[in-house]
This record gives sequence, structure tokens and C-alpha cells, in this order.
Amino acid sequence: MLLPALIPVLIPIVVGAILGNLDDDLRQFFGSHEPIIVPFMAFTLGQTIDLRAVITAGLPGVLLGLLAHVPFVGLLAPAF
Repeated sequence: MLLPALIPVLIPIVVGAILGNLDDDLRQFFGSHEPIIVPFMAFTLGQTIDLRAVITAGLPGVLLGLLAHVPFVGLLAPAF
């Protein structure tokens, strides 16, 4: 289920948005550290992915897994 994995990702975003809107210094601090936080959030969501489901689905599942994975890796690579 995705919801238990999504909650730990959303809580820091919501808290950061609230604190960033309350104080300009915190906004600058949080804004400068955003690229560092993204991989940790991605890890939290990614640990719930079951690759056996992709393989069990056969060729269409493998193609869908690759099509879903490749564009996002390309988008995140320039950030590092």
C-alpha cells in the first residue's frame, strides 16, 4: 500500500512549507538544501516497490517498468 510510505514523505514537505512561510531565514535555509532531501524522499517511496510484480507481469510489465523509470532518472541526474 502506498499511503504508509507517502506519509513520511509528505510530512517534511508540509512542515517545511509552513516554516518557510513563517520565516525568511528558514525559507533560504530549506531552499538551499532541497537537492539533498530529494533522494531520501525517493528512497522512502521506492522501498515499497515490488519488482517481482514487474517481472510477473511479463514483457509488458518490464517495458512499463523501464518506461516509468528512465524519464525520471534523466530528470534527476542533472541535479547531482
